[in-house]
This record gives sequence, C-alpha cells and structure tokens, in this order.
Amino acid sequence: MFKVMIVDDELYICEMIKRLIDWENLALSCVGEADNGRQAIEKIRKLKPDIVLTDIRMPSVDGLEMVRQMREEFPACFFVLFSGHKDFDYAYSAIKYGVEDYLLKPINRGKLNRVLARITAKLTQRSEDKQEKLKRTEQLEYTLERLKSMFVDQILEGKLKINTIDEFNRECRCHYCGDYIQVLAVKLDVVNWRYPQENPVREKCFVNEKIGDEALDFLEKKGIYAEKFTCGELLYLVIEIKEGQSPEIYKMMFREIDISMERYPTYSVSVGIGVKARVPDAFMYAFDTARATVYKRLRDGTDKLLSLDSGWDQGRYVYPADKYIDEFKSIVEICSEIEMEAWIEKQMEEMLSEENSSYGLLVTLRTCLEQMLYCFYEKSGGELQISADQIKKLGDAVFEYTNEAWLLRFAKNTILEYFEKYLEFKRMRAVRPIREAKKYINIHYQENITLELLAEKIYLNPIYFSTMFKKEEGINFSNYLLMVRIENAKRLLGNQVYTIAQVAELVGYKDYKHFSKVFKKNVGITPNEFRKLNY
Repeated sequence: MFKVMIVDDELYICEMIKRLIDWENLALSCVGEADNGRQAIEKIRKLKPDIVLTDIRMPSVDGLEMVRQMREEFPACFFVLFSGHKDFDYAYSAIKYGVEDYLLKPINRGKLNRVLARITAKLTQRSEDKQEKLKRTEQLEYTLERLKSMFVDQILEGKLKINTIDEFNRECRCHYCGDYIQVLAVKLDVVNWRYPQENPVREKCFVNEKIGDEALDFLEKKGIYAEKFTCGELLYLVIEIKEGQSPEIYKMMFREIDISMERYPTYSVSVGIGVKARVPDAFMYAFDTARATVYKRLRDGTDKLLSLDSGWDQGRYVYPADKYIDEFKSIVEICSEIEMEAWIEKQMEEMLSEENSSYGLLVTLRTCLEQMLYCFYEKSGGELQISADQIKKLGDAVFEYTNEAWLLRFAKNTILEYFEKYLEFKRMRAVRPIREAKKYINIHYQENITLELLAEKIYLNPIYFSTMFKKEEGINFSNYLLMVRIENAKRLLGNQVYTIAQVAELVGYKDYKHFSKVFKKNVGITPNEFRKLNY
C-alpha cells in the first residue's frame, strides 16, 4: 500500500477528507495527520509518505512553504493542495514547486479520488520501473560475476596467460597495483555429506557469498585490497600482498569466518592458502596451489586453515588415470559383477598407496569415474540411460566428500550400479532377436517357417540363432513352432465352421493325416476327439 498524510489546521476537514477517500480500492493507507506546516515537516521526515494532501493557509508555516522545503528533501513525494476560491491564484503559483494538483474547497469526492487514482497509477509504474531497473542491474552484476569466473577458470585450465596486471584488472574489474598476490581457496561443505542428491547448490552459493563478504570486510579494515571469485564449488580470494604483511592475518581472518559460520550449523568451511606469487607471471600457480591445498581437507579434516606442504610439486597432483581406464575397457566385457567389484577395490587400494596429494586422488577418481560411465554409455550405443550432464554431476560429486571411506564407497557403488545396468542392457540386447523371432512365429505359424528363414529375418547366423534360442527359451526353435501351431489348432477346433482338414491347413499342415498324428502325439488324443471332449 502507498502511504498518505493529511495536513489541515481544521480537524474536521482532516476527518472529512479521510471519509471521502476510497482507501481500499486505491490501495492507500493514512499514516498521519498534522495541523500546521511545521508539524507536517517533522512528520514527513519521520513517516516518509508517498502522498501529502495539504491545505495552503495554515499557522506557523503555510502549505506552500512546507511543499517548497519538502520537495527538495523528498522529490519522489506527490503533493496535492486544497484552497478556497479566493486563494486560486495563490494555489496556481505553487505549480512551480511541482505540486501534482490542487482542489477547491469544498472538496468533491469524485475529483479527489480521480486525482488519487492518477497518482497511485504513477506510483505503481514508478515501483515497477524501479523493480525492473533493479532486476536489470542484478542481471548485469550476475553477468559480470560470471564473466570474471569464466576468466579465472580459463587461467586455472591453462587456456589463458595473463601478460600484465593491467590486463587482469581490465578483464576482472579489479584494481591491483602491487607486485605480489596470494590466493586463498574457500570450500564449503555440508556436514556429514554422503550423496550427490543432497547437495543444496543454491543455499551453498548464498553462504559462499556471505563468507566472501565477511573475508573482504575483514581485509578492508586491515587496509588490504582483495577481490573474490566464484569458480564452481570454490570461492577464491585474491589478496594483494603488502610489504611486511604478516601471515597471521589469515589466521585472524579465518577466526572471523569461523565465528560467522555459527549462523550456518549444517556447514563446515575449509580455507587453503596458496603460494605467494609475483604478478602476472605466476597467476596460474597461485590459483593452482590454493586449490590443491584446500582439498587437503579430505585427509586433514574440515573447519581448518590449510597450508601447502613443503616441496609441493605441481606435476604430482594427477595420477596416471589412463592405465586404470585401459584395463577397465579390456575387462568390462568379460567379468561378472563380483569380479568387477574385486577389480575396483584393488585399483582403489593402489590409488591410496601412491604418495600423492588429496587433490590428486580426487582428480584421478573423477577422471576414472567419468570415463568408465562414458564407456558404458558408448558400448551400449547410446541406449544406456545416462546423459552427459549426469556423468559430469557424478564426477563433480567426488570433490564434495570430506571422508576417504565415504568417497571410495561412492565411487565403487556408482561404477557397480552402472555396470549392473550395462549387463542388463547386454542381456536385453541379446534376447531382443529372440523376441523378434517369437513374434514372427506367432504371426506366421501357418507358413512354411524354417530355421534358416527365421535366422535371415533377424540377421543372425542360423547355428548361433538356434543355440541362443534354446538358451533363452529352454526348447529349440522347431519345438517352439510346433507348440504355437498346436495351441492355435486347439483354438480353431472350437470353431465348428472349420473341418479338421481346414484347421490343419490354417496352422501350417498341408497333410491332414500328418497333422492328426502330430496332434495326438503332443496332446494325447486326436483332433476330432479333442473337439468332442471340449466343444
């Protein structure tokens, strides 16, 4: 609702105006009254009404002077003046103060409400315009943040080399001017998180933003320039290093963040400190080391300020995932579920025995998981129900684990789940030709169907088809065809219109006597006896 204030030195006039206004339909509410210009000025400053209805002639400060003063302070407020006939010229001069309208006393209900309706429409449009402008501003800010994140992503992936600090400032809307920076990586985790579907992305983004703001506010108070960048699940703080800056500043900052995290008890936070790097030569190295450090939380625990191990080698954090993938592709077609589970456990033990960083383990597991799932998808000819987005989501979920045992269990169970689906797909694919063959027999049983003809129809070798048919159905092809013909013969014998000879022909037998012999051998009685007993 929009707020209205009424100003008149005669109380009964204020009451009369209140009764004249259609408050509900106009979505207006009366927030206050005043009986002179001075009191009105005080109340306008306090109540900040959207509309002020005021008389001109009042004691102390008159309506015109009040409007003149308030128009400067509250340019968005709408003013409507009341005047008697003899004050018309006086009221007309108030237009230069931006008065919306003036009404002659006695005030007419219809005209007053029409004026207020016009003002309400303007206020509504202004509110909508303001919201639209705010929305556009937010969208622009979001786009700029995304562009900054994409820029940093390209640096991390080695796709972009920064040649000057001015280039970085220009692309990221920053103001770095020193020679050295240090990058801190912040990782937010759900406490006791175990499953990908439990990852509240939007809520985590909100909390991440709050953590970043807390850190920047703290550093600004210490006179340290920094900017934040969100890339995937990580928040990066890029801090300009001042001469003589103590490393203790990060411990103090982390304590501030830790205190603020009390508002979010379902989350834990870890901060990894990267190396101090000269700009712009070592930008990628600065980000790389911060990212590798924060993932030490997998083994060292969360809610900690983590430092880089001494002697850290940038080339050591990725395992040779190819050797696992190559072996996986060679065994996937020949092993059972039990054998696959044993193979996965063996490979994971080998990964853990390697002397490498937590980040290296995570990168290798993600690579293996994604490529193994894609292998299932590829071998199924794209028929296995898993999309590229699902594969990426499951791969990224690796980085959410803060416990090695849970991480390895998740990776193993995910691979086994899709291996089971792949085996089921293979089984269904193998029996698909058999289903097609049975369908053909059930439709064409009255025709001369041979093993060679049917194998040709489903594009299989006759010998392979015969073996597979018996394996799936438990009987050979010829016995199945015989069974279908006998069952249909029983059905047709119930129709007295057909003779026994006609029934024989309808189920694929040209020789009536041969049909009767085959029927008696399989049913125990002749076709004629069957008809008499059942129909």
